[in-house]
Amino acid sequence: MKKFLIKISYTLLPLWLLLVGAVIYLNFVKQVTTGDLATLSQTDENNHYYDSLATFLPQHIAFNIVTSYDSLALNHCHTLVIGDSFAQGGGMGHKASFVNYLAIESRLNTSLLRPWNYSSLNPAQVAYCLLRYNYIDSTCVKHIIIEEVQRYMCQRHRAFSPNTSLVTAPPETTTKHDDFSPLMRVKDFVFHHYLDENPAKEVGLSRPMFTGNNSDVLSFYYDDIEPSNFISTDDADKIVRDYDMIFSLARDKGIDVTVLIAADKYDVYQDFIVNNPYPANHSTSTLQHALGTRSAQFLLSKQILLPLVQNGTKDVYLHSDTHWSYKASKIIATSLIENHFAQLQNKL
Repeated sequence: MKKFLIKISYTLLPLWLLLVGAVIYLNFVKQVTTGDLATLSQTDENNHYYDSLATFLPQHIAFNIVTSYDSLALNHCHTLVIGDSFAQGGGMGHKASFVNYLAIESRLNTSLLRPWNYSSLNPAQVAYCLLRYNYIDSTCVKHIIIEEVQRYMCQRHRAFSPNTSLVTAPPETTTKHDDFSPLMRVKDFVFHHYLDENPAKEVGLSRPMFTGNNSDVLSFYYDDIEPSNFISTDDADKIVRDYDMIFSLARDKGIDVTVLIAADKYDVYQDFIVNNPYPANHSTSTLQHALGTRSAQFLLSKQILLPLVQNGTKDVYLHSDTHWSYKASKIIATSLIENHFAQLQNKL
């Protein structure tokens, strides 16, 4: 038995040392801290890229953050933003958010709703519930902006229901799953680099569209090319019906509503991909066709951001991140003010 254990140790010990070495390298030597795509795929991104962009950000955060539904009444905001990670500023934080530029340029009291479970929320469902169950009634809110990322609209609106209520507090016991624990990083590195299961896809572009390294390479999240996330005619009709209910509730309360659709990174850049192996995404045009006369209440970001890319503006979206950059946030905020705030200004 002793000889067997000694013999087997010659095999297990190198594997154990290799595992320990991988854990140390991936978690303490090679630490990925910039960009959700870089983090997911365990790839490197030059920190200088983000540092250089950060020099152009506003010096302060000009909006308020509301962390619970009940505290809305205590927050004297005129503009309430309900959204997902794009509203939070994505890879560059709150200073780079379109909400921050909106607050700065409009000079209106602006708040961003960020409850305990914001990362899993359906922004349209939350807005509906806030209006239906009278959370808004005792507030100063005159304008609600609902932001939704394009790739999750189908599943969110398939689940949308007028009978849903808000979960206002976290459950007493929760199980925390740390997807970026030391061993998970090793697993992800092996799967992503050697087993072709990388959630970040990369394709070549016809010209450089980013600054920094690999400026002519597009990195995007695999959900961007998942056909079930493409908005079909039926999906678009359901989205319109859901928002009709929201618009009706808001109209009765004298509140304006604008819907901002954050286009997928792949959708904006797909026409510039060399020998594109992935399917074309027509979600924006499908949704635009379904909107009809309601289009005045929607801002489809692709219609604003694609011309920037076509005209040669680099870093409209961040290189190793799924989110857009401060450049997009700024022009989105300007468009909201110029095209959707006229009625609000008259109410103040």
